[in-house]
Amino acid sequence: MNTLGGRLAVALLCLSLLAGGAAVTTSVTDVADGPVVTVDAATQSDTENETVRHQNPDEQQDDGDANAVRRWLESELSRQLGDSAVQLSEGDYETAREILGDDYQDRYAQYVEVEGEIDEESATDSDETGAGDGDGGAGEGGEGDQTADGLPATSTNDSFQEIAAEQEQLADLLEEFEETQADYYDAVQANDDERAHDLARDIEELAGQIEGRSENITVHFETLEEDTGADFTESKESIDRTNSDVQETREVITVEQFEPTVLTIEPDHDHERDETAISFLEPLEATGTVQTENGTPVASQNITLEIGAEGAPFQRPETRTVRTDETGSFALQYRPTTIPLSTTDLSIAYEPPRGSGYIGAETNVSVTVEQDEPTLSDLSSAETTAAYESVPVAGELSVDGVPVDNVTVDVGLGDEPIGNATVSNGTLDGTATVPPTVPDGDHELTVQFAGADRALANATASTEITVLESESDLAVTAEQFDDEHVSVSGTLTTADGEEIGGEPIELAVDDESVGTVSTDENGSFETVVALPVDSAEIEGESVELTASYEGDGTSIAPTATSAAATIAGAESTLLSSQLLVGGVLVVALAGSLASLLWYRRRESDDARSVDRSEYTPTETPSGSEPKPEPEPVEPLLSQAATALSEDRPEEAVRLGYAAVRREFQSRIEGSRSLTHWEFYRQYRGQESETDSLRSLTELYERASYGVDRVSDTDAATVLESARQLCEFDERSAQRRNQDRDPNQEFPADD
Repeated sequence: MNTLGGRLAVALLCLSLLAGGAAVTTSVTDVADGPVVTVDAATQSDTENETVRHQNPDEQQDDGDANAVRRWLESELSRQLGDSAVQLSEGDYETAREILGDDYQDRYAQYVEVEGEIDEESATDSDETGAGDGDGGAGEGGEGDQTADGLPATSTNDSFQEIAAEQEQLADLLEEFEETQADYYDAVQANDDERAHDLARDIEELAGQIEGRSENITVHFETLEEDTGADFTESKESIDRTNSDVQETREVITVEQFEPTVLTIEPDHDHERDETAISFLEPLEATGTVQTENGTPVASQNITLEIGAEGAPFQRPETRTVRTDETGSFALQYRPTTIPLSTTDLSIAYEPPRGSGYIGAETNVSVTVEQDEPTLSDLSSAETTAAYESVPVAGELSVDGVPVDNVTVDVGLGDEPIGNATVSNGTLDGTATVPPTVPDGDHELTVQFAGADRALANATASTEITVLESESDLAVTAEQFDDEHVSVSGTLTTADGEEIGGEPIELAVDDESVGTVSTDENGSFETVVALPVDSAEIEGESVELTASYEGDGTSIAPTATSAAATIAGAESTLLSSQLLVGGVLVVALAGSLASLLWYRRRESDDARSVDRSEYTPTETPSGSEPKPEPEPVEPLLSQAATALSEDRPEEAVRLGYAAVRREFQSRIEGSRSLTHWEFYRQYRGQESETDSLRSLTELYERASYGVDRVSDTDAATVLESARQLCEFDERSAQRRNQDRDPNQEFPADD
């Protein structure tokens, strides 16, 4: 969907009212992405009608049918996934990756946008219609948190993204597998037995990863089939065929290099309980044997066993090392700690070392898990601490005096989780870092073993600790951005130089509050704020920008600082008000009227209400062709600065990006029809400009598709980059004014 197209067009229409009624012609195809609906082909010139490859006229409806758009996008995404799967099966891994590259990601972003639109409408109508059926499409979660295969349940748009990521990773694995296979046969040909053996082990590991990745992709395809009604049979067959070929190769090489083994486990039932019952205090006692398939023992070796709950893919197996005797036999004791109480079978696997000539083996043991109560004792820590300091944590974890080994405990301070630590042979000895969000004062430092429905139940212990207040250091700079705004940047750290992220900074100009900005993860902040008075009233004078940090809810002391900014006045600033009148808001936007119709039904926080019927463009008289006017970037940058000062960073980024597209469009043929990433790839400029354009494009994508919120600091960085990319200095602004005919007349509104 042409999200930016709809919103930016509305914003520019509002600007035209402020500038005195200059005519605005139509849309913003210079920043348009994705499917564009064609309403009237007669309104488009042959040279600008280049967006047809983003269209599907059969699905796109004049009334803006969001469900039809979604179905078309689902079809396109599904087709690309299927094509990529076929290329994987044919061994063309580069093409498989390219199919899921920028074009796929653009369509996916559009799909997420449309899904959000439909979800909002469904939420609005839910009281009357109940949960929507979603037209057989995305976003319908199944019951439970996992699929039958043990994978997390996902929405349709999650599956589209996850399959793409899985297939790209599968392509990498397959490529590595083929290269390793070629190296293996080279080593065999050279009679390099040691290298061939090592490479065969690599092939074994890669084949296992490919098998797991293929199974995940198949599960996601099945999810998409249920949600979209699409048929992914061919895609699943392609993935299965690819995996089967790999496993056959693995089997051949394994037989050539390794000797298969057999693992047997016989539990010792010598206690008076259920024969299958095990617990931490009543561990599994068993005798095991490892032999080759022909009965030769794996004798007198230290072997590694991995033990876990069968059918629990997200449960990390525990490792045990045992010693075999001359017959290949060993004794095993297993005390369960974190396996679920619902476990009915233990999976026990023999994992040969890399240099071994054996293939691993696996077996299951039927069990019933019973729960025991552990105790956390002798907890100790420091008496005092402060933000960003590492606080020591020590204690003991046991069950009736039996030490617990190789488990993790969570550490919290007050209401804040601050880390975790590992218990080894019953002893807890670790550290955790104190975040600044823990207020100064006395708090409980808590250590918890989270057992719940597992072999060991919950256990908690706490001790008191005092968090001291830390001095802070706030730095700020300010300079005039244009005749209405001041740009502000700075940093917040502790007196020791620790960067304080995620904290609000209050800003004021001459003691009048102008907004709040948050520090980023590096303790930095950057934004643009509006001057509280007309710059003409203070021309040639300085204003004082004050930044204040209160430290509420933290252990960081409050602080404040200030900086001066000289106001040059309206006639000298870059964004002169002269640029906002005289018809400079004329925007040649033919061909995107449908985007405006689509968003006519949309109530947007960042688009003012405008009667679009008042803005019907006049037709150019037959036989005459108006001289194209250079499209100004200054109004867009001014609007971007205003949006940022009014706490609308996403809109500020979109407008800043639109300004750069407008400035650069003359350098790239057909730029109006390009998506944002296509535009970036075709741009040819200086390396520094290319890097800046890439950063701006990435932030524009975030702002447009709403995956993550754009911070004020990021938005301010975009505006500065946009100004630099547009070569937006005083001389260029003056040249723009001089190049324009002040007597230029514009078509009147109908």
